[in-house]
Amino acid sequence: MDLALIKPNLLVQAKGTGPVPGLQGITVGSVEQVDGPFVKLKNGNGQNGGNFHWIHLDSVDYADDKAIYLKISENEFRTTRLDTRPLHDH
Repeated sequence: MDLALIKPNLLVQAKGTGPVPGLQGITVGSVEQVDGPFVKLKNGNGQNGGNFHWIHLDSVDYADDKAIYLKISENEFRTTRLDTRPLHDH
């Protein structure tokens, strides 16, 4: 996985069938930044009450110019995401 492909504001797509034409999967947020071995993403619009979540880079299958695509389903995302910044070495 080329980390340079993971850019701010890309959609994050979990496995499943979603409503966005041209994208595979279900949108679960958008990329804020790569944070060590994690991707920090924003839920909703990331402001005015938007929440941040972290997913391990191991959960990312691939990325293109529209989105990053996860190896996991929306349900797996909801149960494995971290809702507080993980402790890790940079």
